[in-house]
Amino acid sequence: MAAGPQESGSSTTPSSSTNSSLPQDPKRPASNERKHAPANLYPQNSGDDISFLDLIRSVKLEEFWTIQEKPCVRDALLAGITGGFLAGGGRAALGGRAGLVAAIPKAANWAVGAMVGTSIGAYEFCQYRRRLEIQGMQRVAEVIERKKVEKARRLKEEAEARRKAEEERMAEERRRQSRWWKIW
Repeated sequence: MAAGPQESGSSTTPSSSTNSSLPQDPKRPASNERKHAPANLYPQNSGDDISFLDLIRSVKLEEFWTIQEKPCVRDALLAGITGGFLAGGGRAALGGRAGLVAAIPKAANWAVGAMVGTSIGAYEFCQYRRRLEIQGMQRVAEVIERKKVEKARRLKEEAEARRKAEEERMAEERRRQSRWWKIW
């Protein structure tokens, strides 16, 4: 199922020979290798000379069997189906004077249009929420890292203060003991 730069021999995927000294689990890909090709790169990485036929050839049937596994697609399609059903059913029910038989094709067109429009809208809204969630998680990770550094600094300062206090106490104890003279 690997496609894209890996098939065309492009140098975008590093070779695994750099980690030949490290043992690798055969079930997991090496950390420097990608499981799938980047989605935004065309296999030949040729720029503007991509034809429509090249685009059609790049679509694989396996992609349609796993489309529900992609983020936001399932929810968007369910919202689109619901929107299409409501719009088409509403158009059929309010079909007009021509009768139910004449209203069916118009209702079907409305259903398809509403499904596509609702699916696109729901997908984009879901992607927007995902971007917000990712930004929030990045902010949380930054705050956690900042707090971890601050806590380590504070613990180091407290340890240094305890050490200095202990040194001062020991010096004071030595100074007190040296003051008293023993005659015998």
